[in-house]
Amino acid sequence: MTRPLVRHPVVLTPLSPIHIGSGEELDWTRAVPDPARSQLMVFDPLRLTLTDQALNQMEQVIQGGQADSVIRLQRILSANFRLLEQGEVGRLDLTQTEYGRIRDRFGRNVQANQPGAGQVANEIAIARHALTPEGQPYVPGSSLKGALRTAEVARRDGAPRGEGPRPVDETTDRGKPVWHDPADRLLGRFADSPFARLFVSDLVPAQRFRGLVAEVRNERRRPVEGRGPKGVPVRVELIPPFIAGALRGDIREHGVRGEKDRDQKFLAVGDLLRTAHAFHLRLFDFFKGELERADRNLPPGWLGAVRQLLAEEAVASAIREGRAALVRLGKFCSAESKTVEWRAVRIPQAARTGGQEWVLHPYTLWLADLGAYRLPLGWALIELADAPCEPVGRFCERWAAEGRLTGHMPTSGFNPAVGMRVRVGERAGKIVYEEDGVFTVETDDGDEVDARPQDLRPE
Repeated sequence: MTRPLVRHPVVLTPLSPIHIGSGEELDWTRAVPDPARSQLMVFDPLRLTLTDQALNQMEQVIQGGQADSVIRLQRILSANFRLLEQGEVGRLDLTQTEYGRIRDRFGRNVQANQPGAGQVANEIAIARHALTPEGQPYVPGSSLKGALRTAEVARRDGAPRGEGPRPVDETTDRGKPVWHDPADRLLGRFADSPFARLFVSDLVPAQRFRGLVAEVRNERRRPVEGRGPKGVPVRVELIPPFIAGALRGDIREHGVRGEKDRDQKFLAVGDLLRTAHAFHLRLFDFFKGELERADRNLPPGWLGAVRQLLAEEAVASAIREGRAALVRLGKFCSAESKTVEWRAVRIPQAARTGGQEWVLHPYTLWLADLGAYRLPLGWALIELADAPCEPVGRFCERWAAEGRLTGHMPTSGFNPAVGMRVRVGERAGKIVYEEDGVFTVETDDGDEVDARPQDLRPE
């Protein structure tokens, strides 16, 4: 007889950007910057109908085979933006800073700021997020389940911090000990593991939002002596932060039923979420000192605001009761999120130690450049509920609004400029002046109205 499944609805709120790669890249042959909005328009080349003049120009550039062919082709695409809209399949939001970077380089001879790379920056190259069939970013269930599993392994592992995992036995492979995955030792093989009786669905968008493109850089944590160089930036598509209940799905667990289940291992979802929260809160606090440094350039008060959110009674009580948890998901979360508190994986530190060794912590620290400020990646709050609680909504409303004002969040995908016709509420007019982010609009009925970008929309 089929065992009953107990379903728990899940909503996820990103507290910082999240990137879970799909292995695909988006480049200039399928995306161009919108001249009027802080967006990239993604198009399908097979759905385009270009003019004979544009096609002839492209053919001449390709046959010429000159070194600046990419730049010249990009200029042709930019000049025919309205025709490219025929093949539009989606859009990506850009922060104001990233929009400026791409717009200023697209179709221009600019070299990438990468020592020794000699690579043309115009090529864009965006690592895409995992997408639904509708083209929206989502979180695979395996990502959330992996975070929960790592936390449970850490709880069961009694090894002191900094020690490597225990060998399987005394055998060696070419003189090296054979290390045992602690998950196998602590949870058993998959068929016997309690996680075999736990199903985590994909977390799909609960509301429509676009992916956010930003540069991500490895800042490298301060080592014992000196400081390593900054890493090369990577341009990626992100789930934007500060969208309350952005994603939803469910966790389903087998209920114990019948004699056959008596000796099986089961995990209570509430206990598992309490374990996951305790594990990830330790990681959050571990990096707090590094992130508080002025040169990290985080939004003032963000670290404290996350801690305050977790202390709000509605959230804190949900955490105590196993109905909510702080988690970290996806790529660029540094190795500490992929290990059992630095006990399970041998981290290669060849550049610093001349070889591999067990370390107490990784040296990597990835930050997403969101314009005026930067944020670490992967932090989210999950709740066993159909909708996020009220404090989560207030947190997101505050930080999303502040982000739009400071430029590290997109301004509704719209990039206003002097001379552009816009609408302010129900009134239409033309932007005649701008100072310190405030635009003066001369309305069609003769008035002048001052407005910020988030109050404007294209006519």
